[in-house]
Amino acid sequence: ELFSLIQIAHINYFVENYDINTGMHMPFRMKEKAIVSVKETGGAILSLMVGVEKNFISRPLFISRVKRIVKFLATAQNKHGFFSSYYDGRKGIPEYFDRRPQYDVESSAAIMEALLVVRQYLKGDDEAEKEIRRGISDIWERMDWKAVTMPYDPQTLRSNLDMLDEYHVSEPIVGVNQGLNAYMLAMASTRSNIPIASFANAIESKYVSRAEVSSSLLPDTTFSDSVRQNYLFPDGVDRREQDSL
Repeated sequence: ELFSLIQIAHINYFVENYDINTGMHMPFRMKEKAIVSVKETGGAILSLMVGVEKNFISRPLFISRVKRIVKFLATAQNKHGFFSSYYDGRKGIPEYFDRRPQYDVESSAAIMEALLVVRQYLKGDDEAEKEIRRGISDIWERMDWKAVTMPYDPQTLRSNLDMLDEYHVSEPIVGVNQGLNAYMLAMASTRSNIPIASFANAIESKYVSRAEVSSSLLPDTTFSDSVRQNYLFPDGVDRREQDSL
């Protein structure tokens, strides 16, 4: 009973906190804008699906909510099929909160992962479920994973895409973290898949940020210089040396 109570409370949170127009999860409320979260909407979708299976919410309610989400994402501003972390749900344009305008690869992967589960879950023959499956397929096929790899390493995904500067390099998605689901999707893509070896490379790779470098005393060597430039070193290999061969 306690476990069911916790589940109900968790699911009810996502049932109540959403934008009525887009169906997307709304992490906080504002009078002038309906700010919705892409990543948290992915979690909301999966939670609502559990709610249907547990008979906490109705299947028609779930279908109605997902249908609005898919419709919103189909027309929301994106780059190479990837979304911003937050949007103004009323306008379908990204909300950056005065930060550098970027599209979030990890958030996009989180919601796409949830939508693909929905596509598998809704197997009905009625037109509403067919429309949702078609919409999800369109969003999935639109994602160009090769466009979000690091410039000097086509097997490594970057965490963000800059809105204005195509060549702006963001941090790579490496190490054992929550972003590794992006690699699973990128490898499974039917349009622009990356090599299967990318997943293992991402786990084994390490990344040193500028902040970490500035707080450390490094000897003046080729290795330290390349670290200062935010290069990625899988297994300690200097990418610049590879490029020059």
